[in-house]
Amino acid sequence: MKTLTIVLLFVLFGVSATFAQNLKLDKDTAGNYGYINRKGVLKIPHKYNMFANEFSEGLAAVYNDGKYGFIDENDKLVIPYQYSEVLFGFSEGLATVKQNGKWGYIDKKGNQVAPFLYDFTYGFDEGMAAVNQGDKWGFIDRTGKLVIPCIYESVYSFREGLVSVKQNNKWGYIDKTGKQVVPFVYDDAGSFNEGLAAVQPTHDKGFGYINQKGEMAIPVQFKTAYSFEDGIAMASTETKSYVHIDKAGKIIDVNNQTTGKGKYRFRTGDVYDGDILNGKRTGKGKNVWTNGDVYDGDWVYDKMTGKGKKVLANGNVYEGDWNDNLLNGKGKYTWADGAVYEGDWVNGNMTGKGKLKWANGDVYTGDWKDNEPNGKGIFTKKNGAVKNGDWANGIFTSSVKQPATVATKINTADAAAQKALVFRNEGNYTAALPEAQKALKLSPNNFLALFANGVLYAEYEKNNAKAITFYAKAIAVNGNDFRPFVFRAYSYVDSKNMVEAQKDLDKAIALNPKCFDCFTLRSQILGKAQKWAEAKDQAQLALNLKPNSERAKSLYEMYKNLAEPETISAKPYVKKEEPQTVSYNNNTSSNKYTSGDYADLSKIKRVTFAFDKDYDDEDNNNSNSNRKRRTSLSQSDMDNIIRSNSPSSSSSSSGYDNWFRERDRQSDRDYKRKNDGYRGY
Repeated sequence: MKTLTIVLLFVLFGVSATFAQNLKLDKDTAGNYGYINRKGVLKIPHKYNMFANEFSEGLAAVYNDGKYGFIDENDKLVIPYQYSEVLFGFSEGLATVKQNGKWGYIDKKGNQVAPFLYDFTYGFDEGMAAVNQGDKWGFIDRTGKLVIPCIYESVYSFREGLVSVKQNNKWGYIDKTGKQVVPFVYDDAGSFNEGLAAVQPTHDKGFGYINQKGEMAIPVQFKTAYSFEDGIAMASTETKSYVHIDKAGKIIDVNNQTTGKGKYRFRTGDVYDGDILNGKRTGKGKNVWTNGDVYDGDWVYDKMTGKGKKVLANGNVYEGDWNDNLLNGKGKYTWADGAVYEGDWVNGNMTGKGKLKWANGDVYTGDWKDNEPNGKGIFTKKNGAVKNGDWANGIFTSSVKQPATVATKINTADAAAQKALVFRNEGNYTAALPEAQKALKLSPNNFLALFANGVLYAEYEKNNAKAITFYAKAIAVNGNDFRPFVFRAYSYVDSKNMVEAQKDLDKAIALNPKCFDCFTLRSQILGKAQKWAEAKDQAQLALNLKPNSERAKSLYEMYKNLAEPETISAKPYVKKEEPQTVSYNNNTSSNKYTSGDYADLSKIKRVTFAFDKDYDDEDNNNSNSNRKRRTSLSQSDMDNIIRSNSPSSSSSSSGYDNWFRERDRQSDRDYKRKNDGYRGY
């Protein structure tokens, strides 16, 4: 065994993000965005509730009322809210933004540099940026001039004056004038770095490296190959999953050189000092990330596993048990504001027995599940008030007696919201919106009022951004009702955010497996993605629920024909005996920290469940926003709108049919107008 005496640089997956600027994006428990400095101090309040980007070159893109603009590090709006989309931030003094359906470029004063002509764009590298027109790619310079026409099927970014581009299904290299430097003879070709680029002549052969003249510098011999950094590149062979090579193609004996004690300096700037076994961090060691995070403890094959302590740059600290980079076992987490949790952890979540003491002195002791009180527990306010009993999803489930005036307000708000929704079902939107706004004014945290406003802002005001905000607030009040998830999914689809739409549909189906709209909308999303077989399956699930729905039948037949063109059948659709189980994208938990190779403790959800109003003498204005409301509505009242639980009746007059009737009609009309299988495009 040889002690490590050299520093190797290579890429590790899941490395923490760095502070590229003085401020870093931060998200609070309510989902709002602000910015913190390197010490974790909040410098720009959490006031951006839909979108905010990291700072780049001193500016950050933020979202307000349906448009994007840019702020500086003093939170001053320097480029007004006027763009429909923003990507990547500023690079080399320019940013790519979208307006009127096309992409262009602006400078830091908001001046247009490149016209809004392009279907897609990327940031600048070495004074050049890739732009797309009609599925072909070219490049503009920093003056906005198209210097290389849009004639290539695919492109990378410029490196060392050259860029790999694809034409007629083969890769080659051109310079900044568009002149061919290396012929189009490769099935795959990477970017140049340190004078060499990895290339693959044909897909059935391995990779080698060429120089900038197109000469083969390292013969084809590797299964995979990566760029050189400081004279060393990572690759793989038929017998080894990864090796390190020098510029002569010689394989460095990793087992011999990286076993013992030593220090790694990674390409990102992160540093590890400790035990190494076969090139992996194993044993005791300390890792320092460039963003200021530090972990000191046990490692097993590059994973934080065992006992260890991690200190975040923002001041948060966890010390305890780890497994596969996740908090697992017993541990103590201390927030920078003084709040402390000590107890059990499972897969990065507070789960089991534990005690959380807030910075203001409030304390909860008892059972936890997925970062929320679940089971038996005692919540003690700083003023001595106590709640001792059963908890579910952070809510005290015992009955709570409210002052008569509060109950009256809630019931009045419910009545106004119900009236708004009845008007909406009748198509009388001009009468519906004032009633919804009245309900919200009477009770700002009323579930039905928030939900009704979301529906009306989406369908009548055509303001999906505001609708999504209302749905999110409704879900915060009552996360066990499937309706806001369904309608928020429609708003996400209309905003072309399919990922979030799918997440909401998964949650809605988990709450109500008979959600017809969930399956039809999911079918359309999959159809737009040309996943015909999956789209057909979702349409079939919808038909199992409503065999006579023309919309579901049309979706099923269309996607069946697309998925199975060679076996188109004239037989009529036969309803299946039992609804199928939905398993598409069921990993919907947003508060579980399970991703990435390194635990980002800042993502752990802060528990903010509220105490009941009759105990909140000191906190009336801010502690009730997440409390579950209970009303005295009659069953007949609720039937006029929609039953909160799954529908039990197939009658056309059921609450479920009343509620979705208008959207069914609208969706059927949209479907008949458009043949692409997708609502909203």
